[in-house]
Amino acid sequence: MMALSSEKTSFQVSRKLFSKNKSIQRAIEAAPVGSTIEIGPGIYKEDIVIDKYIELIGVGDKEKIVIQGIKSSSLTMKNGYAVIRNMTIKQPKENGLDRGMDTVYIENGTLLLESCRIEAGKGPGITIDGATAEPIIRHCEIKSYKNSAILNKGTGNIIFDHCHFSSAAKSSPVIHILEGNPVFKRCSVVGADSKSCGLYIESKGKGKFEECNIYGFDHEAAIYIKGTSPTFNRCKIHDGKHCAIVIRKGKGVFKGCSIFSFEKDAPAIRISNGSSPFFQDCTVRNCKGGGFIFEEDSGGLLDKCNLFGFINQPAIRIFEGANPSVLHTKIHDGNVEGVVSTSDGKGMLRDCELYSFNSHVVAVTNGAQLDVLNCKIYKGNAHGIYFSQKTKGMVQDTQLSEFPNAAAIHVSKAAEPSIYSCQVFDSLKGVQVNEHGRGKFERCVFWDIEKEVWDISESDPDIYLCKEMNKEKGRYELSDSATGDALLLSNPKVSELFEQVEKQVGQWKVKAKMKEVVHYLDYLQDRKRLGIKTVEELHIHALFLGPSDSGKEKMADLYGQMIHAIELVDSSHLVKITPSDLTNSDPFVMEQMIKQRIEEAYGGVLFLDQIHLLAPEQLAHALLPSLYQIVNHLVPETAVIIAGPVEAVQEWLEKFQDLKQHFVNEFIFEEYTPEDMVSLFLEVVKENEYQIHETCMSVLLKEMHHLWNIDDEKSCVERVKEYFKIVQMVQSRRCLKLPKEQRTKEALTMIMPEDLTWKTEKEVQPGDQDWVKELEKVYSKTKKEDTNE
Repeated sequence: MMALSSEKTSFQVSRKLFSKNKSIQRAIEAAPVGSTIEIGPGIYKEDIVIDKYIELIGVGDKEKIVIQGIKSSSLTMKNGYAVIRNMTIKQPKENGLDRGMDTVYIENGTLLLESCRIEAGKGPGITIDGATAEPIIRHCEIKSYKNSAILNKGTGNIIFDHCHFSSAAKSSPVIHILEGNPVFKRCSVVGADSKSCGLYIESKGKGKFEECNIYGFDHEAAIYIKGTSPTFNRCKIHDGKHCAIVIRKGKGVFKGCSIFSFEKDAPAIRISNGSSPFFQDCTVRNCKGGGFIFEEDSGGLLDKCNLFGFINQPAIRIFEGANPSVLHTKIHDGNVEGVVSTSDGKGMLRDCELYSFNSHVVAVTNGAQLDVLNCKIYKGNAHGIYFSQKTKGMVQDTQLSEFPNAAAIHVSKAAEPSIYSCQVFDSLKGVQVNEHGRGKFERCVFWDIEKEVWDISESDPDIYLCKEMNKEKGRYELSDSATGDALLLSNPKVSELFEQVEKQVGQWKVKAKMKEVVHYLDYLQDRKRLGIKTVEELHIHALFLGPSDSGKEKMADLYGQMIHAIELVDSSHLVKITPSDLTNSDPFVMEQMIKQRIEEAYGGVLFLDQIHLLAPEQLAHALLPSLYQIVNHLVPETAVIIAGPVEAVQEWLEKFQDLKQHFVNEFIFEEYTPEDMVSLFLEVVKENEYQIHETCMSVLLKEMHHLWNIDDEKSCVERVKEYFKIVQMVQSRRCLKLPKEQRTKEALTMIMPEDLTWKTEKEVQPGDQDWVKELEKVYSKTKKEDTNE
């Protein structure tokens, strides 16, 4: 063992013939803590282990200062703090054989590795392991020929800065993050020689990438995210023949990134298997295989992005129940469609600008549903919006123009969109509806249409209050569309009420049926008013059948107001009677109560909820005689609405055939869907003076699907209200941790995605038995622990 004075803090190691110190490891063992060891050119075949504060500095050309291990990793960092600068570290070999060991293994301590070159063979270039490894790696070039350049299993503070990573492996990614949250700043990840992906980030890993350059991956995705949520800020991901980004069961945040120049074999970004990433201020351009694919119930949010230059595929494709939201985004300049939702895809475009496509700008086909809100859509060689093959969707407050070869809006093959308050101009045709197309057009305005505004064949769309601006004597004048709705044009009150009906959550079949019934009643009323003989009776009574808490009472109120507006009843007031209102044990008092309540309804609407549960004596002595008086017009004209479960009410009516014949209008209410439950939740949020952040929508929809699938007797409304209470609790607990200066009104009322999902040790979820009590226990326990800390 060489004898080094403890007073020396700097000395040299060299492979020269007459050098006193030829072994780096022996120098480390003998050197005092804090020493600097200068290493001259040469190949140092030894296993370097560092367990204290030491500095190893290469002097000269780093390509000629080589450390190569023999039996273990070439460099192992076990403890302490160390600096290694300006040298090459190669894969260890024993008797010339590469046994696949790590070239650099960091298990503990802080290693500053700077301006070095790491070359690996069968093993990883650098492996980081454990919770206490906290390396800082700067200006290094790390390459593995048959494995990953970086294998990260460490969970400490790990930083890579200005590094260059590459690999020629067939199956290993260039950077593999199994665990931990390492930070990469201004790094390059190059795939020129790789047969695998660039970054592979698994469920326990994350990673933060800032201003990195990731490019050249032709065989696998440049970035593959599985079950986790890394962050990418201002990164460039470009030039590959495979995808730029693939996300499965994951999330991920991408801000200010630029994604470009990918070939036609795959989309730039594929989001699948329930993933929900967030892209903001990103540019996706010049990708022949299209921009985004959302599939397999995935979601996500695109905000303030710019998508353009797509040759072979659309900018965005949505399939298989996927439901992304695209906000404040420009989508333009493509050779095919701009946005396609098909095969049960969903989604929303809001405040977007879409233009300059050689095919349809927006296409919704094959059972899909896409909402387009407050957008500008223009400059296309085909249709602006194309709905076909049993599709749905809402298009509202949207401007469509400059479609010289086709109608701005096309609807066909049982498609049924709702088009509200849109402006359509400077196009060959306004709207084309054919091949049994359906849908509703309301309050739309058309001008500068070269041919017909409405091209309708073999179809029956509903058209209300639409206008055409005709150029007369050099100026525009509004006129009603030729297919305008007579009732809505002549009765603004009914038009207003229909708008309120449309705003109710869900129940599309009930809404359509109500319009049909009210229009027909108005038609019969007109015949009666004009003295035309009419054998058919005006059937104003109705059955509202379906599950509880499905909006029946509100719809009954609106129905009453509409039949009052067309003068079928004298008043719009509604009186409700339920079995719970009739609990007096005295039969005489009970009878008088029923009669009094029914008389209060005269001239308006009598809403009978769950009356099939009344005892026979209650029916016989009070209710049935009064109902027969109403249906036989022996009292002021009154509309009776009977509500309750479908089979129970129908079975009950079978016993009273004379009564049943007056209830020909059946409105069948359905249980709310998960999408409806989202709307219900938003209403509860508004009622309680909270706000919900726009990034919450995909997370919220998943939670509503979970609530909806729970098998219990609670209604969807009850589940949503209980869920909101827990969200309030989680949100308030998060806000408790905010500093005083950050507790603004917006912060204290804003619901964020992390408030919507929560887990406990027992994995309690909404709808589980006693779930509220269980979460309150967990909340109290956690709050107590926070207080103790």
